[in-house]
Amino acid sequence: MVTNSQTKRLREIKGLKEPAAAKAGMCENTAWKYLNLSSRMKEERTWRTRKAPFEVVWPEIEQMLITDESLPMTTIFDYLCRKNPVKFRKGQLRTLQ
Repeated sequence: MVTNSQTKRLREIKGLKEPAAAKAGMCENTAWKYLNLSSRMKEERTWRTRKAPFEVVWPEIEQMLITDESLPMTTIFDYLCRKNPVKFRKGQLRTLQ
């Protein structure tokens, strides 16, 4: 298994394939693969993978925060869960925060 630190070290060395692979602590074939594919491996995504779960209720959340800035997000989230238990679940608290 190749670690992130190994691939980082490999990109730093980048000279000849054999010494670079040895210094990074990986096989020559693996080094070649990571040197040639590294630019394609980190393509940035410009699209959303899913719809924002709080988009519909965001104006209501903003109004709550305008009314009381010290209101904790956990309190707002508990309110949203009680109001619409089917749409919001406990696992979404971190997304709101």
